[in-house]
Amino acid sequence: MFLLLWATHAYFYQSTQHNEAARFDQIRAIVEDHTLEINKYWWNSADIIHYPKNSSDHIYPNKAPGMTLLSVVPFGILSFWLSGFRAFGLPEWVYWHLLTYPTIVFTVSLLSALAAVAIYQVLKRITADNYFSALVVLAIWLGTMAFPYSMLFLATNSAARCSQSRFVFCSRSAGKKSSRLGDD
Repeated sequence: MFLLLWATHAYFYQSTQHNEAARFDQIRAIVEDHTLEINKYWWNSADIIHYPKNSSDHIYPNKAPGMTLLSVVPFGILSFWLSGFRAFGLPEWVYWHLLTYPTIVFTVSLLSALAAVAIYQVLKRITADNYFSALVVLAIWLGTMAFPYSMLFLATNSAARCSQSRFVFCSRSAGKKSSRLGDD
């Protein structure tokens, strides 16, 4: 199930709009310039804020930083790896697509597939029915808005998946407590 969902989400590439571009600009600023300011890249997105301080303009994306911080490591690794190809004449537009697409796949899509498997495990434990649990998870992850959000570089999906992970953790903890109470 994990591979099916991850591959399905990875198959579709949405590229970026202003929301995603603002996040990628900040990731780029962190990786390349070691700063949170996107002053060098502000023209790439309309989703920015100007923060004047000490007679200078500091520009930041107007997005919550969670998705950005989650993506710094995959982006950094990929940009380091792809820089060798860039030196041999890889067109700039190809470089950026080769950098942003796997970053999305290894963050948003990966989190979504992992959360689906976790919810499947909870459903399987509750219902004791593998087929029903798989059908419910596949219906939700492929037949609702969870599907397109699993391919977009938005914080919405990662926040939802973190909430689901918390639910799974709590349900496992509650199951362990109830089994210990029954043993007493």
